[in-house]
Amino acid sequence: MQASDSILNFAMVSCFFNDCHLDTDTNDSSSWKCAFHKHRSRCLVSDCHNQVYARNLCVRHGGKRACVAPGCSANARVGNLCSKHATPATKKLCMVDGCTKQAHARYKCVRHGGGSQCKAMGCISNSRSNGMCSRHAKENQKDRRRDESRKVDPEDGKDAKTVLMDDLLQPIAFDHTPAYFSTDLLDVVVECFSVIECDVVTV
Repeated sequence: MQASDSILNFAMVSCFFNDCHLDTDTNDSSSWKCAFHKHRSRCLVSDCHNQVYARNLCVRHGGKRACVAPGCSANARVGNLCSKHATPATKKLCMVDGCTKQAHARYKCVRHGGGSQCKAMGCISNSRSNGMCSRHAKENQKDRRRDESRKVDPEDGKDAKTVLMDDLLQPIAFDHTPAYFSTDLLDVVVECFSVIECDVVTV
C-alpha cells in the first residue's frame, strides 16, 4: 500500500500540505487537499508534507539542484551555484589592473573614473546628490533657501525685504521722540537694501 492510498483513506479536515490551514475541498469527499492546492502534488518521501518542486520531490528532499561548489550543500540559485558562491562571479570588477572594486560606469570603479562628475562648472569631484558633489550640493541648497525667502508671501503680498523694512521702520514711525529718529539708522537701512544680499542688519 502506497503512502498516497493511506492518505486518501484517512478523512482529513484541513489541507495536507505544511502551513496550510484551509479546509479540504468540500465538493470531493475523497480529497485531501484544499481548493488552492488541488492541482499540486506531494513529495514522494513518506511522511513529508511538502509540495513537489521537481522530479516528484520537494526542495528539501532533492527536488532542487545543490550548489556545485566543493563542500556546499545549499540550493543552486544562479546557474549551478548558490547565491553565496555566485555573487563574485556576477559582479563586474574594475578593468584597471590590480583593482578589485566593483565597476560602475564605463567598466571602472568610482576611483578610476567610473562614477559621474559634479555638474558644477570646473569641478572634478564625484557627484553625490542631484548630480553634484557634497560642496556644490550644499551651496545649491543655500541658494534655493535664499531664493525661497525672497519670494512674495501669497498671504500678505510682501516679500522678505519689505517685511524687514517694515520691522526696522515701524518703531521709528510710532516713536515721537526726536532722539530716536537718527539718520544713522536710516543710512543703515538704505545701505542694506541697496546691495543684493543683506542677511543681518547691525545698528
